[in-house]
Amino acid sequence: MATPDKDALRSFLMSDSVWELDAQDNTLVRTFVFRTYKEGVTFANKVTEIAEEQNHHPQIIIDWGSVTIKTTTHDEGNTITDKDVQIAQAIDAL
Repeated sequence: MATPDKDALRSFLMSDSVWELDAQDNTLVRTFVFRTYKEGVTFANKVTEIAEEQNHHPQIIIDWGSVTIKTTTHDEGNTITDKDVQIAQAIDAL
């Protein structure tokens, strides 16, 4: 899987300002806020369905009232690839 070119990644991040680049961990990160713990878990379960469909599995951190998604491509040396951008876009569509 090819690493997205810097302009494509920059364009994605600028067009969808809710995802952030964590340069230290080399991940795309977004935190979703929910009114209840159960809503967050329900959302996380939907993310797992997308992850299985795409065979790309982000880190999912469930907390009371929020779910944080972190994605990087481990088999490409923990770098951001097109897979990460695609899963972020799919999660945004939920």
